[in-house]
Amino acid sequence: MYSLNKGKTMSSSQWGSLSSGSKTKAKDSIANKSLCEIDYSVTLALIRNMDCDNGWIELASKCQYIAQQIFRLKEMRYKPNGSPTDTLLWELGCEGYKVKDLYEKLKEIRRLREVEILEEYGNVSDF
Repeated sequence: MYSLNKGKTMSSSQWGSLSSGSKTKAKDSIANKSLCEIDYSVTLALIRNMDCDNGWIELASKCQYIAQQIFRLKEMRYKPNGSPTDTLLWELGCEGYKVKDLYEKLKEIRRLREVEILEEYGNVSDF
């Protein structure tokens, strides 16, 4: 499985030195970020995890995708550099999904590794 640890998150001691208002502001700004605006390293980690076991199918169905839309996403595997997960995340972002929305959906379908990736990105355990 792929991880995100690229040095962009703050250590717990660094977070501890921030005021609680700053922590809340940072937490809220990441949680309310559109999926179209998250760091590509996060998207790439999610792609690598969800494309390999078709985890994106369960996420798509949880996000009310119908069979025809899921079939269209499946076809992305056969396009050069195509990724069903990448396409799904982009479409969800265009529909207004935020990091916190994705986090909740992933928790509901028990995609724990992907939840951890988002927690590392936001350095929070609960949005």
